[in-house]
Formats: sequence, structure tokens, C-alpha cells
Amino acid sequence: MIIKSINVKNFRSILDETLSFDNLTALVGANGSGKSSFLHALELFQAKQPKIIQDDFYNKNIEKEIIFAITFTNLSENAKEQFSKYFQNDELTVERVFKFVDDKISSTYHGSTLQNPDFRKFRSYPIATTAKPEYVTLTRNDKYDSLSNWESFEKSKNELIKWEDAHIDECKRYRDDGQFFGFKEVGSANLEKYIQFLYIPAVRDASSDAVEGKNSVLTTLLDLVIRNELMQKDDVQKFQKDFKKRYDEILNTKNLKEISKLSKDLTKTLNSYVPDAKIDLSWLTPKDFQITLPSAIANLIEDGYSSTVERTGHGLQRVFIITLLQYLSTFNEIHAGSTGGSDFPTLVLIIEEPELYQHPNRQRHLSEICIALSKCDVEGVSSKIQVVYSTHSPHFVGLDRINQIRLLRKQDNIGVLPKITKISSTDIQKLTAELSKYHGDKYTEFNIIPLLHMILTPWINEGFFSKCVVLVEGDSDRASIIGTSHALKINLESEGISIIPCSGKGNLDKVAIIFKQLEIPTYVIWDNDRDKPGEIKRNKTLLKLFEESESDYPSHVKDDHAVIEGTLEIMLKDEMGEEIYEMTLCNCMTEYDLKKGDAVKNPTVIKTMLEDLEKCDGVIPPTLKKILEKIKQLN
Repeated sequence: MIIKSINVKNFRSILDETLSFDNLTALVGANGSGKSSFLHALELFQAKQPKIIQDDFYNKNIEKEIIFAITFTNLSENAKEQFSKYFQNDELTVERVFKFVDDKISSTYHGSTLQNPDFRKFRSYPIATTAKPEYVTLTRNDKYDSLSNWESFEKSKNELIKWEDAHIDECKRYRDDGQFFGFKEVGSANLEKYIQFLYIPAVRDASSDAVEGKNSVLTTLLDLVIRNELMQKDDVQKFQKDFKKRYDEILNTKNLKEISKLSKDLTKTLNSYVPDAKIDLSWLTPKDFQITLPSAIANLIEDGYSSTVERTGHGLQRVFIITLLQYLSTFNEIHAGSTGGSDFPTLVLIIEEPELYQHPNRQRHLSEICIALSKCDVEGVSSKIQVVYSTHSPHFVGLDRINQIRLLRKQDNIGVLPKITKISSTDIQKLTAELSKYHGDKYTEFNIIPLLHMILTPWINEGFFSKCVVLVEGDSDRASIIGTSHALKINLESEGISIIPCSGKGNLDKVAIIFKQLEIPTYVIWDNDRDKPGEIKRNKTLLKLFEESESDYPSHVKDDHAVIEGTLEIMLKDEMGEEIYEMTLCNCMTEYDLKKGDAVKNPTVIKTMLEDLEKCDGVIPPTLKKILEKIKQLN
């Protein structure tokens, strides 16, 4: 069983939005965009004692329920049988509902099924006498002429279900009456048998996980991996059986004179009120008797020195927690070896900002571990594991992993209500479908990934966290834009704008499509490379991307893209004047001890050259100035 999606309603900034899941899902977005709210929703869905207050309701509106509806898929045969009442269209949807009742929060689990709204009235009748007329009315409707005639209440119910299974698109999802039981509840439908959530918040006291206690990861680890194993051993079971037998013998009522004497003494007092009455005391011995296994505590040893967890650095503490989680993911195989079973719970790791307190190289390593866990590439790791995390680090996202990225942002709601969280996403299929409009069948889901690997750079990954991205061909173009912005006293970084080199004109369309599909404002700048016939096709492809008329060598500045005459370096030379350009460039090469090839790729050099224009009675190149104005407007 794995999570396909979670729909959240009326929770904090999330009015009504659905988050879809991959084996690994990365949530990105600005602070306050709703990333943590979705992770908390997952935690609260399975929490034994959830804490919900009025501030958790969207706009503090307690008149509406908070609803977390999780849709599961890939159910085992046992799970399908257990949840057969709710299993539909190869999916199981379960809701947890929170609402205010008598000034207190109530929480209920509900199964959810796809139903035809027209059948709701029939289902509202509890007995055949009242349901039959409604069913007969339905059979007279041409739309439902496939329904058989009434024979019995149960057969009529099955007829409606059969119709719904054949017409899923005409159905809506409705919840049951609250008889579905979720995690650690009394009832036949126990989700914990099939899926378990482990939540690591951004701020967590690692020392609490180093000792045993309620909600401790170490306790969960020992319970699942060690204690369960110990309890399966023959000698431990024999010891428990012998202990129980001896316990029953010692505490048997017949062998305890004390309880018999107390019965007689109480009876004497009772007889003063009711002469013929008696009091007979006896023990209620426990039916299930479990011996208590030892507890444990973990210390960390660093540089040969052992200390308690809370006395180590924050980085080591956080890695300690993730180490426990990674090892927890192996318990299925361990359990399988001892029981011979095959139906084991999926482990869902929910991590807020795994990059916290880690150096860049450690961040990359943790990111690789998360990927490996989700792909089951770690030795001994269960084949059923999902990882979901929020992140602000470019090391935890990638152009080749666009299927995993969910971009969250706030947008205005109707009227004066608070802004609401919305999600944007894309995937390889959407990318190749869009590329096919410009390249035919050149790109497929199989050959596009290696091409994306070739243009992976920290600059591109940074774009997933930007308010606006400006895509350019290479480093010298980036230097020109940044240098010009500095000369004009425009701080692009404070505006949340990233200037991203894409390793050539041929990659611009691929990167632009990805960012546009994620709804990130995107501005693209490229050279028309006049008199280079091989560049005509690329120019036309990029023009199509922006719905512009085809041209061999276009040259213009538009609201969402700009095409430079020749190259950016030629344009600078033309608009600054060749003499001034060569003079200021030569001065910078001498001042910064740079060769010409390195100088034109350096933002500081471009900035200095443009500032020197004032001394030469020159002006900022108008094309670059106009481009920057368009970029600011796009943001």
C-alpha cells in the first residue's frame, strides 16, 4: 500500500488542495507557502492524540470541518479483502475529519467511495419497504435501463454498485457514516497493519529519540526489529508460558486466604443489613500476559569520545535521527525472515528540511540516501517505502527529477479572505508532450532523461526556488545581465530573480518548458547568431515557444523573451561603441589580471565597464536596459 494523494480542506492556508505523491516527493516554495502544513496533515492523519486548535482552521472558521482525505493504491490482496467495502477503482480513500462539537475538537475516520449522486436517495432508506419505490423509479429512467428489476434489497444495492463501477466518470466521492477505524482504533479496518508514518519536524530534540519513551523513534525501532524478534523465540515464549502458569497458581483465589477472609468480613457487615446476602471476592487474572523486555538508551561516539545525544552537534543529532529512520526501513525484511509472511506495512518517511545543520557535501549525500530509499537501492531496505520532504536546498531537487517536485505558492482568494496554498507540478510525460509540438517525435521519456542529466547545474536547481527565472545561453550572457543590473543599482537577488545559464541555445526550450509548466515566471534571452544557417531552426523553435511569427534571424525585446542581434558581446560592442568597449575591457583585463575569454564572463568586469561609460560620456546599452525593465515587470 502506498499513498497516491492527500486532499486537504480548511487547514491553515490550505482551503482545498490535493498533493499527489511519487515514491519520493519534494515540496518546494517560499516560507509560509504551505509546505509544513501538508506534512503536518500527514502526521495528524495518523496521530493517536492529534492537537488541533481554532488557529488551524482556515481563516479560523470552525463552522467548516478540517478534512484530510488520503487515497491509497497498490494494496495487497489482504488489504483489498479487508477494505473491500471501500476499495474501488483500484484505490482506497480514507478521510479523517476534525470539527468543533460543544467547544471541543472531535475526530473521526471515514471510508470514502465513488457514488452516483442519483443513487444517494435510495441509499438513505434503511429497509426494503421504503427503498423499493425509489429503485423502481430509477429503473424507469432511460439512463439506468441496464438495472435489473427489483428482486431483493441486497441485489438492488449490488446492481447500483455494478452501474457505478462501469460509469466512474459520472460518480462523486462520498464518505461513510464514520464506522471506518484508522490507526490503533477498535475495529476491523486497521490501517497500521499496512502503512506506517514516521514524521521528523524541522526542530526535533534528538535526545528524545535516543532514549525509550512515547513516540520515540528508538522505541519504534526496538519494538519492530528486536522485541518482536525476541517474542518469537521458543525459549522466550516458553518462559512467558511458564511464568503465566506460575503466576496463576500463586494468585489463584483458592490459594489466597487473604481474599477469602476479606470476603467473610465484608459479608458479616452486609448481613447486618441483608441477613441472607453474601460477598464473594475473586481475582480477575489477565488473559494476555506479556513479560517486560529491557529498555535501551543510545550514546553517540565522535572522535573516540562518547556522550549523550543532546551534547553533540546539531548536525550529528539530525543525522542520528535519519540513521534510525533508514534502519527502520529494513524491519520488513527482518520480520519476513522470522514469520515467512509477505504482507508488511509501507513505511512513509516525512521529513521537514533534511538539509538542516548539514554541510553541502552532507546534504548531497542525504539527498542520495533519500533517493536510494525511495528506489529500494539500499541493501536490506523494504520494497515498500515512500519519502516526502520539504526543502530549501537545491541539493534535494533536480532537473532530472521533475516528477518528484511539487511547487507550492500562495495566491489570492476571492474577496478579503487570507491567501490560499496552490500546487504546481509537471512530469517527464508533460515535458515530452510539449517538446513534440516543436520537435516532432525526437524526444521520448527514455532519451530525455540523459539529456537533462547533461545540463544539471546548481544554477538550474536554484531556479525551482525563485520567484522568477531568466534563462540565458551561457556564462558570458549571465555576466552581462548581472553586470548591467549592478550598474543600474538593481538587486536581482533581493527580487527573487535567478539568472540561469543553460549550457547552450539548444537547451533553452527544455528548461523553459519545465519552469513554465511549474508556473514560474520565465524570461528567455538568446542570440540570433546571424549568418549562421545552422541556428535558423533553433531560432524558429524558440519563437514557436513564445507564439511568435517565424523568422530566420529575429531581433526584438518582448515581455517574456528577447532575441539579441548577432551575439550579446557584439550587441554590447555596437551599443557602447567599439572603441569605448575595447578600451574599458582592456582596462578591466589589466585591473583584474584576466584574459579576454575570462573577462567577458565576469559580472564584475561588465559592471565596471558600464560604470566607466559615464567617464567616457557613454550610456548604458539600451537593449540591456530594456531587457531588465521587462524582467522586473515579469516578476
